[in-house]
Amino acid sequence: MHNDRINLVYKRFVKGTIWCLIIVGSIYLISYAQEVQAVKIIKYNKQYNFIVIDQGKIHGLTAGMDFVVVKNGAEIGKIEVVKVKDNISACDILELMEGVSLKEGDVITIYPFTPSAKITPQPSAVSGREVPRKEKTPSSVKKRRGWWAKLTQPFRKMFREEGEEVSGVKAPPRSLEEIITVSKLEGPEMNIDVYANKDITFYKLRDVLDEHKIIVTQSNRLQGTLTGFKLAPMGIGDQLFADFRALQERRVVYNFEVKPQGPQTSKISVSVKLISYNKNDQPKYIILKTGRLIDEAQDILSEVKVRAEEQQQEWGGENG
Repeated sequence: MHNDRINLVYKRFVKGTIWCLIIVGSIYLISYAQEVQAVKIIKYNKQYNFIVIDQGKIHGLTAGMDFVVVKNGAEIGKIEVVKVKDNISACDILELMEGVSLKEGDVITIYPFTPSAKITPQPSAVSGREVPRKEKTPSSVKKRRGWWAKLTQPFRKMFREEGEEVSGVKAPPRSLEEIITVSKLEGPEMNIDVYANKDITFYKLRDVLDEHKIIVTQSNRLQGTLTGFKLAPMGIGDQLFADFRALQERRVVYNFEVKPQGPQTSKISVSVKLISYNKNDQPKYIILKTGRLIDEAQDILSEVKVRAEEQQQEWGGENG
C-alpha cells in the first residue's frame, strides 16, 4: 500500500515535470520566434518606400514595432510596422543601406530593433551639429528700399532670384551630403492649408515632385519631411552674363514638411535654397526669398493642395 502511494506520487511528479518542460519550451520557442523571424515580401512600393510582409496579428506583430532587416546574412536596414491585419503587415522602410535593393518575393529576416542594433548609416547622413547657421553680416544681407525697389521688383523677379547668401557650409560640393545640409538651413517658409489628411497630402506631394523632375534625397512619411533638388534653369540675366560671372550650374533645393492640423486637414510648408557653382566648382549658397523659383515652389504647393483635396473628397472624407 505504501509503495503504491510512492509510485503514484512519483508518476504525478514525472508527469508534472514533463508538462512544465513542455510549457517552458513552448514559451521559449514562441519568444524566439518573436525575436528572429523569416518573412516574405509580398509587395514592395519603391515610390512610397514601404513593404508588405506575410505576417501579421496572429504572428504577434503590432503597429509601432521596429525591426532590423537582415538579407543574405547582412543587416541592411530598419522597418516600422504601420498597419497590421491577421496575416499581413504594412511596414515603412526607415533605413536602407545604399546599394541594397528589395523586391517582391524576397525572404528577409527581421528582429526587434534595440539601441544596440545599429544600422550602418548611408554616407549622406548629416547630424544636426553639422548644419551651419546663417551669418547675418552687412555683406551677406542685401536689402533694397524705396520706390525704386518697388518699381523694379517685377523685372528683377524675371531676371534673377533674390535671397540671403550663406557661408560656412561644410560639405563636399555636388554631393548628397551638401544637398541635405543646405536643405536644413533656416530660412523663410511658404505654407498652405490642405483639407486632406497628412498621409494623402504626403503621397500627392511625392507625385507632384516626380512630375516636376525633383529628385527626392530624403523622405520620411511618419515625420512628414521630404528633401529634394533639381537643376535650376538660369534666368535671362544669368544667361546673358554667365561667362562674365563664370556661372556653370545651379541647383534648387527644397525642404518640405507636412503636418497634421486635424483628422482630415494638414499643412504643407517649404523653404527653398539655391546652390550656384562657378566654372571652378566653387559653390555659393543662397536662401531664396523672392523670384521665379519661389513662385514655382508656391505653384507646387497649390497643385498638391488641389490633388490631395480631390482625393480626400473622392474617398468620402475617410482617413485614408
